[in-house]
Amino acid sequence: MGAQYLVYEDKIALDVYNKAFLFETKDNLIAVIKDKEEDAFKRAAAINILREKFFTDLSPQEKIDVQEMLRKVFRRGGSSFIKIEIAYALCQLDRQKYFKDMAPFLIRRIDNENNVVSERAFDRIENILNDSDTSREEAKIVLGLLKKNFNPSEDKESKEFDLRYKEKMKLFVWASKKINN
Repeated sequence: MGAQYLVYEDKIALDVYNKAFLFETKDNLIAVIKDKEEDAFKRAAAINILREKFFTDLSPQEKIDVQEMLRKVFRRGGSSFIKIEIAYALCQLDRQKYFKDMAPFLIRRIDNENNVVSERAFDRIENILNDSDTSREEAKIVLGLLKKNFNPSEDKESKEFDLRYKEKMKLFVWASKKINN
């Protein structure tokens, strides 16, 4: 019962910080992201709002600077919440450069024991894949990873209501259709 409350609290914390950062400046959001001592939920929300509000208006040099900063934060390790937002943000900044590494990272996070992490990873990879620019090569990357780590014919009865199973199956079907079209 206690773990259920923690997951609920994770969702609330992310939502609260997302709302709190809606009116922050780009520089303030970047400062929060860079601050290693800052709360993980706060940093994840700052990345999310930076992506939503400012990515379309970044100059070419600012894009390079933001990518460098995000890669540095990603390499440092830390919270899955932060890393998921970074993976999604990097794919939005330069899909060709980052998809091959970040999409598999997001798909692997679907198996995280924290349901909020799992849901967020699935939402982010689904958003990336639903983009009209998704290529057959990207679908092959997704399908290859799923084939290694997911067997849809394995004991379907016990997994019928498993959210992660359904999410992976949805990705599996998407990738198969994309490759066969």
